[in-house]
Amino acid sequence: MLEVNTRSVTYNLDDTVATTGIVVSLEGYNNSRESANMTIILASEDLPSGTKFDDLSRTQIIELARKKAASFINPAADTTPELDVNVDSIAYVLDKTSSDTKSIAIALKGYSTENRNNVNLSVNLTPDDLEDGVALDDLSRKQAEALARKKGADYVNPPAETTAKEAPAAAV
Repeated sequence: MLEVNTRSVTYNLDDTVATTGIVVSLEGYNNSRESANMTIILASEDLPSGTKFDDLSRTQIIELARKKAASFINPAADTTPELDVNVDSIAYVLDKTSSDTKSIAIALKGYSTENRNNVNLSVNLTPDDLEDGVALDDLSRKQAEALARKKGADYVNPPAETTAKEAPAAAV
């Protein structure tokens, strides 16, 4: 599991000290050689209708930045993302004795000179990421990329729990 944390939140101000944008830096590293290093620029069009930058709490700012980062990493099929995040490298890590694939390391990168959004993400796919009966060696490059994008987006913006935890039954 890769835990992606907020490193900084910086307000961009104009000459009148009005907020023109917010820069959020996200990062995370783990012992499985997965990493995330992102700079997400929130612009006025990223805000909910009728909301101004200065109306947002830090928690709301981070939530917006995480959603924007996830949309860069794993864009919806019918959208054109503001930032193209592409596969930078794919490396298969093989078992020394069987030569079966133990993991697939996929690096995703994107940078915009126009608005300075930046995504660098390394994700390792393991057999635990696959459905039963499917091996890493069975995946095409496109399938591995799709899984890495989903896993990376979930690291940055974890999905909400879909089922509520049940309270323990009362003792009789």
